[in-house]
Amino acid sequence: MRTAGVASAEEVTALIDAGADLECSRESGGIDGWTALHAAAAQGNEEAVRVLLARGATDRRGPEGRTALALARRSSAPGSRACSTMLAAAAPPKPPPPQVVEPHAVGERVTHAKFGLGTIVATEPSADGQRKLTIDFGGTRRVLLAKFVTPA
Repeated sequence: MRTAGVASAEEVTALIDAGADLECSRESGGIDGWTALHAAAAQGNEEAVRVLLARGATDRRGPEGRTALALARRSSAPGSRACSTMLAAAAPPKPPPPQVVEPHAVGERVTHAKFGLGTIVATEPSADGQRKLTIDFGGTRRVLLAKFVTPA
């Protein structure tokens, strides 16, 4: 871990080939969680970052909860910008944001205080901005404003 911040690509490769654990974390400067990737990124050692990523090192939360990408972005060391570019490219894509669930869409189940559980079969806007819902309550259809039902 300590060597990765200043080592050449050949030295990092030799250490990995000799059995160095890429995911092993250590304490450095009184702060736990440093991996070789964190050290190389913080020191702007782009050769080491390239080798570590190619050999399967993963960017996970480490010292003080920071990732190697965050450390590279905060670093003013020469090469830190190239490190952050490599780490950003290697990062897994962010999951898509959750889709907005429309509780009053056709087919959704709703509950009404008096009529009980029902299924929305049609929707339409009303003149006052409220949404009118046509709801099937077990064979009986009723038109109600959306504010009078809750999602089931």
